[in-house]
Amino acid sequence: MNEISRVLILHTSYQKKGGEDLVFERESVSLQKSGIKVKTLRFSNHDFENKGPVGKTFGLLRNPKSEKKILGSIRDFSPDIIHVHNPMFEIPGKVLLAIINLKIPVVQTLHNYRPLCIGANFWRQDSICTVCASRKSYAPGIRHNCYRGSKAASIALSIYMSQFDKLGIYEKISGFIALSQNQKELFTKFGFDREKIAVKPNYLLDPELKKRPEIKKDQFIFIGRLTEEKGILDLIQHWKNRPKPKLLIIGDGPLAEKLRTEIKNSDCIEWKAQLPRDELIREISFSKALLAPFKWEEPFGLVCLEALASGTPVIGNKSGAIPEIVSDDMNGKILDFNNYEEVSQFLKWIETNQDALNRWGENAIRTFPKKFLEKENIEVLIRFYNSVLKRVSQ
Repeated sequence: MNEISRVLILHTSYQKKGGEDLVFERESVSLQKSGIKVKTLRFSNHDFENKGPVGKTFGLLRNPKSEKKILGSIRDFSPDIIHVHNPMFEIPGKVLLAIINLKIPVVQTLHNYRPLCIGANFWRQDSICTVCASRKSYAPGIRHNCYRGSKAASIALSIYMSQFDKLGIYEKISGFIALSQNQKELFTKFGFDREKIAVKPNYLLDPELKKRPEIKKDQFIFIGRLTEEKGILDLIQHWKNRPKPKLLIIGDGPLAEKLRTEIKNSDCIEWKAQLPRDELIREISFSKALLAPFKWEEPFGLVCLEALASGTPVIGNKSGAIPEIVSDDMNGKILDFNNYEEVSQFLKWIETNQDALNRWGENAIRTFPKKFLEKENIEVLIRFYNSVLKRVSQ
């Protein structure tokens, strides 16, 4: 019998739906299926963006509307624990402090590196940057316009995040969920309490495991936001002059126009800004491999799970959480994507070693770890909740 019985889950959606929104929705449903009573409160950054200058400035520090809504739900629902996904911007530090002062345990999923970096990605000028985290100051991030490439936006976000530090929110939160061991180590390195951080990766629903297609298209696939840290520009340099296989790129972002220019004369690179989810999964399934050249400290990489579950091997970078998902030469290949020659040699090798891709793809489904499936993963989450309840009650 579960000790935890009632969970209030809070989340602020981004303007464009992404992986965090999917995780919030999926965990909420999975917890209910496991017998936990769940109430969700979902806010939207559209509300913040629609405010005027005065409203935005005030909203960085206080949000009476969201505070009233959250405290009312706590009063009516009486949760055993409160789980926060993305608080920005609709749940300011003072609102979280008001919740914490009710003596109900609060936990947070660390979907990115926002508590340490206003850019959220430890990335600047085409390299990993942890200056703000090391100095415990957002000033470098403001100086380099790390949020949206804007000085004003970087200042606004630093004001919002500084309240969390000044109020000691991260010290007062009862527990954190890191998506990978690598992410946990980074947060611990920069001052978070190791004992409060549990590792629970994202997961797929069991029906998403599919039979591997017998015939694959002659294509590799990249899926992700078109930004420097995702490694897309380096990737296309390997492909621009290749006659085959085709590289299918699915994603949108700041580098969209640059990508369009780079590939306009290429016959083997196709780009689609987005696809309906069923078509996206189909393209993954029929690709020979998913390419994950992510150069930053990727916290997880849900698209890698979707590929492996489709019998599509993953060729990924050695940084971040990718090596925790991909077993080298078992269900894919781990490379140093910062080493141009290493990647080039691998791509030449794979042209005459297609059997390796077939073997990795078959292994991907056969050895798919249960920790990435719904039942086992939600059991980890419930055990985490119970461990937090036990610890705070002592």
